[in-house]
Amino acid sequence: LIIAGTETGAANALSANDTDGVLAALGVVDAVGDFSRVLQEASDAVIVLDGLEVTRSSNTIDDLIEGVTFEVVAEGSAKVDVSLDAEPAVTAVKEMIDAYNETLDWINIRLTEETKEDPQSDVEKKWGLLKGDPLLWNCKQKMRNITSRARYDQEGGYNTLASIGIATESTDFGKSGKLEFDESAFMKAMLENPGRVKDIMQSFATEMADFSKGMISGTPEIIGGVTVKQGTLVNRIDTLEQQSSRIDKRIADFEARLEMEKASLEKLYTNMEIRLSEMNYQSYYTSALWEYGSGNSNR
Repeated sequence: LIIAGTETGAANALSANDTDGVLAALGVVDAVGDFSRVLQEASDAVIVLDGLEVTRSSNTIDDLIEGVTFEVVAEGSAKVDVSLDAEPAVTAVKEMIDAYNETLDWINIRLTEETKEDPQSDVEKKWGLLKGDPLLWNCKQKMRNITSRARYDQEGGYNTLASIGIATESTDFGKSGKLEFDESAFMKAMLENPGRVKDIMQSFATEMADFSKGMISGTPEIIGGVTVKQGTLVNRIDTLEQQSSRIDKRIADFEARLEMEKASLEKLYTNMEIRLSEMNYQSYYTSALWEYGSGNSNR
């Protein structure tokens, strides 16, 4: 019979509760209640890192150096060389810049495209509807402010996206607002101060997430006693839909009034036709009588 624990570490050492003496009679525990034959004592893993002794309940230790995992398998010494693997970070930054630039491409096109004469499709009918739209201008400006502002008060050093290789592209004096990536500058910053680069990127990501939420959130809130949705774009859409509904109602009311006016005019014209018909008949009758009277007087 072999009894083994399921958890590692000294804190998880096995103990026996032999109140009726069965285990002692079988020789599993001794007179004081300890296991009589222990193949391996429960213990913690112990390592010395840069002169500092560290104990952990598991042989897998991953909380000493960020991104480094130690597997303790036997006594001895080992030399650990830690190098920076920036490839995942570079890939993530490139994907972020691509998404950012795609958004600005869409905004720039919508702000400048002209309406199409004689549009043939629903898509062509929408061209130019957002040209010069103030909400899109404001959206673009806020995105540029987020990318350009300093994250730290200190002069120089790594405190902006541009300082770590993420800057507004120089083409056409940066009018598009799109970003370009200097991978060598980013790698230099990562090697010299990876913690600062991480902080800058996290700050930027948080601001962009908050900005996006502020634009598209449909969560309702009460402002001045009126319930509205938080997102700027959502509010704009709601406002346009309300305006469209009001215009549709005005059109429907106007069409109803036109129908009433049409019915009224048709009734009036019908009455006029009846009166004209009666007048024509009366005129014919009068003329006939006149001719008849004139004929009798000539005799």
